[in-house]
Amino acid sequence: MIRIKPGDTQAGAMPGKHNRNKWTVKSALLRTVEVLREEGLKSLWFKLLGETVYRRVVVVERILDEPIYPMTSRTPVTIKLMERSDVGEYCEFRPDADRLDIQQRLDSGHWCFAARHQGHIVHTCWAATQVFWFNSF
Repeated sequence: MIRIKPGDTQAGAMPGKHNRNKWTVKSALLRTVEVLREEGLKSLWFKLLGETVYRRVVVVERILDEPIYPMTSRTPVTIKLMERSDVGEYCEFRPDADRLDIQQRLDSGHWCFAARHQGHIVHTCWAATQVFWFNSF
């Protein structure tokens, strides 16, 4: 079973000047006003839920005795199983990731598939064959 978190560009981090790891009451209020003004109350409500109690996960199950048909991408990408030597690059791609946590996941047998475009990681997907814990839950 593969568990992935869709749209996980930086595990919920806000782009630009809004750094999730360095928030203050003032920055939270400024961001609240910004979201209300630009996106409306409904968007603010779902962002608030997403930052506090609501998390989405897609669980994918594939029957392995059925044929897997080849697929092509519109953008040229290469997909490779990440190795321990790729952890630094992974942490650049996901600045909120903890290097030690990533190394431990790889050492415990979890797989991270990295999609690269022009030599840079553009997407990752984790898979495990045993139970594991997501800290964001």
